[in-house]
Amino acid sequence: MLERRLLSAALVTAIVTDTSMPCGLAHAPQGGGWSGQPNLDASNFVAYSVVTPQTATLASGPMADPQADRLLPYAISCFGVSPEQTEWMADKARVAVEGLKKTKVVLGDATYTIQQVRTDVVGGLTRVDATEPAYWGQVDVLTLWITR
Repeated sequence: MLERRLLSAALVTAIVTDTSMPCGLAHAPQGGGWSGQPNLDASNFVAYSVVTPQTATLASGPMADPQADRLLPYAISCFGVSPEQTEWMADKARVAVEGLKKTKVVLGDATYTIQQVRTDVVGGLTRVDATEPAYWGQVDVLTLWITR
């Protein structure tokens, strides 16, 4: 049985390892965003990303193993204090996930190969005015094609 949480954890680990920046699973990570009160001299914004599993469609594969292949989409949300930092974080996160192509992952009782990492959406910048000063976000969608 496919244990997707293990693949999700592998994405988070790849992003943290390759970018040296915080990444959370479906929520903002510890150490990301503002440290201290925004807009004060001692405050600092740490760029971060969030991996969110999206709905996967039907599996495919040969007649003998019809669930051998899966397409698993993920939203990768990236945040920075400026448009430039946000795009930098998004670029680095995409490269980290794309680096998983052709690697093997154990997802429960089966080993899968990540055959392809497809970038379906490179998101636009969105200004987040929840703090002063504002910060920026970008949401990309990547789909991982895995096979047993």
